[in-house]
Amino acid sequence: MHYRERLLTITQVIPLTADIISEAAVCEIPYDLSPQDALVYASVIAHLHQHLPTVACFLNRNSKDFDSPDIVNKLKSLNVE
Repeated sequence: MHYRERLLTITQVIPLTADIISEAAVCEIPYDLSPQDALVYASVIAHLHQHLPTVACFLNRNSKDFDSPDIVNKLKSLNVE
């Protein structure tokens, strides 16, 4: 139970919006993403653009889902390590 409380104090939950859903549809084909992965990717990119962190971390269950060079480069350009 304590890990959830700690996680919620150090993370941000990204809301799903109509703009993110639209952007996800645009990301599916060029990045060869499933609809679910495209939603995750579009959400992360929108969040990074909105908050402009100096350093960020994108954690996901399956690293192969987002390992294309274009995605990696985009994330790095937005300070994701």
